[in-house]
Amino acid sequence: MQKKIQNCRLVHLDLYFLTDGQMTKQPKGAETTPTENWIAEIFSPPYLFIDEEMPKEVGLTVVRRVSIQKLKTESKRGITFSSEIGGKTFYLLKSNKRYEVELGGVLQQEPYAQEESLVLLKLPSVTHAGQWGQHYVKLPIEKSDGRTLSFTAPDMIKENIPPGFYMMFYVDRKGKPSISQIIRFDDEAKAP
Repeated sequence: MQKKIQNCRLVHLDLYFLTDGQMTKQPKGAETTPTENWIAEIFSPPYLFIDEEMPKEVGLTVVRRVSIQKLKTESKRGITFSSEIGGKTFYLLKSNKRYEVELGGVLQQEPYAQEESLVLLKLPSVTHAGQWGQHYVKLPIEKSDGRTLSFTAPDMIKENIPPGFYMMFYVDRKGKPSISQIIRFDDEAKAP
């Protein structure tokens, strides 16, 4: 005796998740199940919560975030040091030039502790290369008063630093990184 084959054109395919309820409804006769899974997660890395004293407001924890407020340097004629693009400010760095960085959200501290650092991370490329465009550059902090620090950009050729766009991070003495600031490190560029 031959088993009767079901006619999929007569079946509605509804997908339910136990806690979320109905996620999708497929039309009659659909032969595939939906592959989308509309779930999002927010990851809060532990280093964001390393402060000794965290103020509480109405039962909520307020997390201190360090930020790079502004970069300053002496500008040369014909070169645009900063540009506003899409509501965000981008900066241009050149080799062997001195810069000042204004910080926000830093702890009250004594001027410049060895644990502080200022680094550049190159934005990755989208191609399938061996290095994928990754590059890490530690910038030498020359002086700091806790809110403003200064550094001289390294020589791109001597340090073998590829030109391009980088994320600049300030890491405070507790190891908490700042919100990144996008900069362009390029000796040939006229604008960010």
